Amino acid sequence: DLSYFGFKGSESEKYAVRINQFIVNEKSDYQLNIEVDKSIFIGEYYLNTVKLPNGRFLNFHTKNNKSNSTVDLGFNSDMLLSFS
Repeated sequence: DLSYFGFKGSESEKYAVRINQFIVNEKSDYQLNIEVDKSIFIGEYYLNTVKLPNGRFLNFHTKNNKSNSTVDLGFNSDMLLSFS
């Protein structure tokens, strides 16, 4: 699913980004412009949900409500977790 951000990793590995490490509306190595479906307040932050083009859902944290808005969602190379 990270390919939607422009990331192309090794075929033999799986990759992930931690939910709290996505970058919103700032410059990042890999980025996707996408609409936020919903935003729910959970204690100190909002849990935002977006629907990727393949139908899967992705969540990320923000300090503000991003519901029904379009954001530039991204991550940097050093934030990637790699699994073989």
